Amino acid sequence: MPATLLLAFAAACTENASGAKPGWTTCADPANDDGHCDLQRKDVHQRTVVPSQAIGGSASAVHDVVDESRFAATASDVAAVTDVLDEAGYEDHVVRLARDSDPTAIGSLIYAVKVGDVCVLGDVTPADRSHEWFAGVLPDGSCLVP
Repeated sequence: MPATLLLAFAAACTENASGAKPGWTTCADPANDDGHCDLQRKDVHQRTVVPSQAIGGSASAVHDVVDESRFAATASDVAAVTDVLDEAGYEDHVVRLARDSDPTAIGSLIYAVKVGDVCVLGDVTPADRSHEWFAGVLPDGSCLVP
C-alpha cells in the first residue's frame, strides 16, 4: 500500500491531537471493525499524544518494509518479522505474539517500532486480519512492553 494511502487509512481508531492527553477516540470504520478499535481505545489513554504532523515518511516506511512479506500469527513469523525489521535497520522494536495487555487480540502477531516519538504498530490476528496504526509512547518511553 502506498505510504500516502497508508497515512489515510492506517489507524482503525484515531485520537484527538491537541497536544493534551486524549479525551476521546473515534473508530474510523465501525462497520468493518473486528473489535480492534476497542482494544486501541483502551491503549491510547496510557500513551503520549502524537500530532498528525509528527507522522512522517520514516514512520510510514516501517509498514512498507513489513508489508513486503505475508505473515500470519505464528511463532515462526515472529522471528521472520524480527529479521525483516533488523535487516531494514530498525533497532528499537518489539515483535511477539500478543498478550491480554496488548492493543490487539490475544495470540496475534504484534510489532511495535519506535521512530522518534512515534510508535509504529501493526498486527496480524489469528483470524488473519491485519491492522496498522501509529501511537504515542508509553510512560516508560517504549512502544510495547517486551
